[in-house]
Amino acid sequence: MVRGNTVFTPNMNVLFEFGYFYGHFGKQKVAMLKYGEFYLPSDLGGYIHINGSRFFKRSAVVQIGKRTGTEFGKWIAQL
Repeated sequence: MVRGNTVFTPNMNVLFEFGYFYGHFGKQKVAMLKYGEFYLPSDLGGYIHINGSRFFKRSAVVQIGKRTGTEFGKWIAQL
């Protein structure tokens, strides 16, 4: 719960490991793929985000959409 609202949050272990990647590879080489709507702590707001499919469902297989492929391609091209 955040401020009285029930919200989905990323797994804390995943965020911890994200910190290792970020520290080792640097800001420009690490991106967070964001599927669906979830609460992202404000201290992670400055990281590179790639938006995933709008049709995300927890525990389901979802094909990568055009928007995700396009955003990922733009990010890779910058490297």
